[in-house]
Amino acid sequence: RLQAPSGATVTVDVENGPCLWPAKEIETEAPGFGKVFKPAATDRRGITAWVERPGRLAIGDAMALFVPHQRAWAP
Repeated sequence: RLQAPSGATVTVDVENGPCLWPAKEIETEAPGFGKVFKPAATDRRGITAWVERPGRLAIGDAMALFVPHQRAWAP
């Protein structure tokens, strides 16, 4: 979770992995480039998040990071 001074809170969900939908759109606009999108985008797509609590967020606001305690886990 990331929390702004106003109380606005964003919960980070998952890594946004590359998918084929953007590749199809890219291929439509720039033939030949859509096929290389997925490998080129690997580890470069960022994360997804959702608003847990609305509030004001301004450029320069310091956000507090909250990471829940988790026990070690292995498959």
